[in-house]
Amino acid sequence: MLRTKCDECGGKIVLKNKTIKIKGIDVNNFPVEICDICHEEVYDGKIFSKEENKIVKKNKIKIKKIGEKLILIMPGKLSKMLKGREVFAHKEGNKLIIEDY
Repeated sequence: MLRTKCDECGGKIVLKNKTIKIKGIDVNNFPVEICDICHEEVYDGKIFSKEENKIVKKNKIKIKKIGEKLILIMPGKLSKMLKGREVFAHKEGNKLIIEDY
């Protein structure tokens, strides 16, 4: 990475740390190359993948079947947020969406 010239317009590249979203979660101080003219932003693919893997691992939900019921096993932060609440779950494409009821 660390380009000096923008591939789109030829402008000067500045490296800044920004807050970006990965899988809907804010990642602070993420290094981003930004063009000073067209404002194109480029992320390092290796760093992005590493952060994405951390997020997935940290927020992974396991599903177990006990009798006829499914039990969701969630990380502490998510389980505290949902503890004792009724939620509505539905499918959107290949995603399971859990919303307040």
